[in-house]
Amino acid sequence: MLEWRRSSQSMQSLLILLPAFLLTSFNNLSQNTAATADNEWKGHLSEGIVWLREQKFERAKQEFLQATRLQKNRAEGFLYLGVVELHLNQLAEAERALCRAVILNPRSAQAQYNLGLTYSRQNKADEAIQHLEKAVLLAPQQPDGLYNLGVLLLGQKRAAEAARYLERAQKAGLDTPELSANLVRAYVESGATEQALKLAQSTSERFASVPEFHLALAQVFLDHDLLKTARSYLEKASHQVGCDPAAQLPLADVSLRQGDAPGALQALGCLAGKMADSPEYHHLLAQAHIRLGHKVESLNEIHRAIELDPANAVYQLTLGRFYQKHGEQLKAVEVLEKAAKLDPNLPEIPYSIAVSYFIADDFEYALRYLDTALKLSPKFDRAYFLLGIIKTAQSRLQEAESSLLRSLDLKPQNPFYHCIYGMVLFAQQRFSEAIESFQRTLSLDSSYGLGYYQLGRTLAQVRKFAEARDALERAIALRPDLAEAYYRLGTVYVRLGEKDKAEKAMATFQQFHAVEMNERQEMLKTMREVVHPEASPKAPGE
Repeated sequence: MLEWRRSSQSMQSLLILLPAFLLTSFNNLSQNTAATADNEWKGHLSEGIVWLREQKFERAKQEFLQATRLQKNRAEGFLYLGVVELHLNQLAEAERALCRAVILNPRSAQAQYNLGLTYSRQNKADEAIQHLEKAVLLAPQQPDGLYNLGVLLLGQKRAAEAARYLERAQKAGLDTPELSANLVRAYVESGATEQALKLAQSTSERFASVPEFHLALAQVFLDHDLLKTARSYLEKASHQVGCDPAAQLPLADVSLRQGDAPGALQALGCLAGKMADSPEYHHLLAQAHIRLGHKVESLNEIHRAIELDPANAVYQLTLGRFYQKHGEQLKAVEVLEKAAKLDPNLPEIPYSIAVSYFIADDFEYALRYLDTALKLSPKFDRAYFLLGIIKTAQSRLQEAESSLLRSLDLKPQNPFYHCIYGMVLFAQQRFSEAIESFQRTLSLDSSYGLGYYQLGRTLAQVRKFAEARDALERAIALRPDLAEAYYRLGTVYVRLGEKDKAEKAMATFQQFHAVEMNERQEMLKTMREVVHPEASPKAPGE
């Protein structure tokens, strides 16, 4: 893997292009000092440059130390001394030498640049940015400075500024997969998603033979929930590198996040002989089997992951969710509380405990744990979503609407959030707004049967029976197990005078042994399905 694929590695990324900038300054120095420096000073400096070119850093340092003793007021000696100390990771010494070089010659782009790199290696981001900005002002066409300043700004979550410097580096002639990956990330993080997608597509063709580049792009899109795009780049990398954990594990992860458990098992299949001792591998297998309802396999795999890494709170969290799925809420809470002791700062844990209490109809306890989750992560969209659902269950619809709008602000592309928000609007008899919300749901996920059902029943409420019939028929085609859809469709057929179809729909409804629910009961049933989907009963005749 290339170092630049994760934000935590951006400091290392700053050093990728360092040699090119230094070679420029070597040549300039030889020309500028020939006529002015005394022979002994020049001799030590030239000898040090030779050793530096050969990466004999300790010998180079001794020569540069001699040069600085002979000429205490010449910036060049201190510049090279600082550079070699930077190579030796002697950061405090490099800082002193380069500060001296900057004092002696504040217009030296090389001195400002390398001092910026030194500060970045010391995690002094503000100072690093200050000196890299000076270097860029002094050498505006130097691509290394532009690139490294862009990477550093990106690491400080200043994505829009980072994009400008990375674009300038590109215009200055730098064309590397590192730059392209970071520029895609800068676009995504600054909200320019379309620009990011276009750049990723064009550079993917140019760097088609670099699998690490495709993995880096996938990580950027994964970090921002652009799952379909991330998966496409993971699949490209997988085709290039074959059965490699670096591609197959994240491919399995994104498949699970898309709800494609068979795809996850396929990605993991070739790793069986290689990853027997990998807890991550067993954890992904467990999640796939949980989604597929394979109870024995799920339990075996998650226990194996925990055995290999017993201190991992996430694995305990998955075990808790396994018990949730199978209706064992007391066991789920017991395991989740153990996970909380392993990692008290992981917001997913109190959120999952809240889910168990919600399923058990203990709304007050659920609210307490949601409050903890939101304190740990104030931008936790699913916690706001569940909070909105609980407020709805308590008939506190205005509060529910506020919480659901917050979840939509955080994740506007989530079709489930739009669907539940539409149901709250329906409960307030704001039918036209509800219809818009359900239509938005289906524009985001055209295969979401529950969305068609909610749209159909709302259209029926405003007496648009033909449109309601189409939506409800589509809902049943996608979700033949959705008992209430047959009942609603039967009533719509009656309104349209389609008696035979109405009788057939009602007969199917009765085969589910279902009873008509009031609006609140139906809403709660739907919300439980969205928060905690259970294995659905088969449709009659299957």
